[in-house]
Amino acid sequence: MSRTENQKTRIFQILRILKAKTDDDHQISTAQLISFLKSEGIEAERKTVLDDLRTLEDAGYDVERMRGKNGGVRLLQGEFETAELKMLIDAVASAHFISEKRSKKLIDKLCSFSSDYQKTALKRHIYMGNKQKSENPALLYSVDAINEAIERGRKITFYYTDRGLDKRSYRRRGGSAYCVSPWELTIYDNNYYLIAYVSEEKTLRHYRVDKMEETTVSEEAAEGREKTGDLNLNDYCSPIFGMFGGEHVGVTIEAPAKLVGVFIDRFGAEIRVTPCKEGACFTTHVDVTVSPPFFGWLVSLGAGVRILSPDDVRQSYERALREALG
Repeated sequence: MSRTENQKTRIFQILRILKAKTDDDHQISTAQLISFLKSEGIEAERKTVLDDLRTLEDAGYDVERMRGKNGGVRLLQGEFETAELKMLIDAVASAHFISEKRSKKLIDKLCSFSSDYQKTALKRHIYMGNKQKSENPALLYSVDAINEAIERGRKITFYYTDRGLDKRSYRRRGGSAYCVSPWELTIYDNNYYLIAYVSEEKTLRHYRVDKMEETTVSEEAAEGREKTGDLNLNDYCSPIFGMFGGEHVGVTIEAPAKLVGVFIDRFGAEIRVTPCKEGACFTTHVDVTVSPPFFGWLVSLGAGVRILSPDDVRQSYERALREALG
């Protein structure tokens, strides 16, 4: 190996060692660094290692060297802070649409951005007892195909699955493939959705990506933009239950004062809240898509929550409650 090649290999190994063995709270001595290099089959003198550390500093790496009896060297704060990695790992571990096997792989990759000390702490608190985790290992490939189709302006084909009473997965439409024009991917209510235009119905539909199988990019040009205009995700997903279908209307609701935080969390801090009955309750006017999930959400809030207007929505809510009681 030439001197230049040896230097490149050595610097790379020094960087790898610093990432694994040091962080903001841990350092190693130059002698330890030389020993780690030797275990990798790389011989290096103290002066050579110090020159390499200066090269890393010049390249923009935050290498800190401390002199004195307890001196040493460490690589400060890498690509992610520990708190940032913890949030990303928690998000992956709790996501319904990522299978447990894929979650573990992603978490291992995220942990590779931390030192060995941080890695131990990060993995110690991972909880993946979510029984609703997706069992579809092909989700990542579906996402790749969807993104490619959106980029190229092409339709996609796929099979859409569901569960039967026997709990087994089966393909809808008697096993016939779907063909749609993909527009956007979005996360709503902890599920990953594809929003697409269906030519036969001349409308937008949404599909859970974890229920899609054998997703492939078609050579047929995508359609729909010219028919429905640019998609506003905030309006479409307005979940305020919008993704479940139904009429989009403004609704006036009365609720106990203790629930004002619940409404702000759901609809945003910009909603207008009007106190009533000496502060015991409030009214607010919000835009929703009238649907069973919306009614179910209202019921979950308990007594004292009423739809004041419009009358047809209030009557639909009353009818839904009676039907639920049988």
